[in-house]
Amino acid sequence: MPSLNNQIELLGISKTAYYYKPVILFSSNKDKKLLDAIDKIYTDFPYYGTRRIVIELKNKGFKVCRNLIKKAYEYLSIKALYSNSKTTTIANRLDYKYPYLLNEFKNNNRLVKIDKPNIVWSVDITYIKLKKGFMSSAMVKYTKDAN
Repeated sequence: MPSLNNQIELLGISKTAYYYKPVILFSSNKDKKLLDAIDKIYTDFPYYGTRRIVIELKNKGFKVCRNLIKKAYEYLSIKALYSNSKTTTIANRLDYKYPYLLNEFKNNNRLVKIDKPNIVWSVDITYIKLKKGFMSSAMVKYTKDAN
C-alpha cells in the first residue's frame, strides 16, 4: 500500500486539504441560543441592522461582534427592512412652498453670514408641562435692520 504522501500526490490535492474539517456554523447549543435571541429581536424590530443587533445582544449578556451577526443574518436569511427610496418625503404640489429667507445673507462661499445684531431672528418653541397636558409658547420673527 502506497504511503499517505503518495496517495495525496496521486489525487492531486494538498495535505492541508486532506486534513481539512469544515466548520459547521451555528451548530452548538450556545450558537442556537444566540440565533434565537437574534430572531426574537428581529421579530420585534425588523428594521434593526447588524450594528443595533450587536448592541441589543451585548445588553442581554452575549459576547458578539458585528461579523458574527452578519453571518447569522445570512444563515437565517434575514436582512434589515428599510426604504430603498432616495427620497423619503414627497412634497404636495398644492401646498405653499415657503422661500428660504436667508439666501440674501450668503457670502461668496455660499455660507450664511450674519454679522450685525437684530438682522435675523430665530424660532423658539417651548413646551411647558402642566398638570393636564402641555402649554406651548412660540416666537417667530424675521426682521431686517433699516440701516
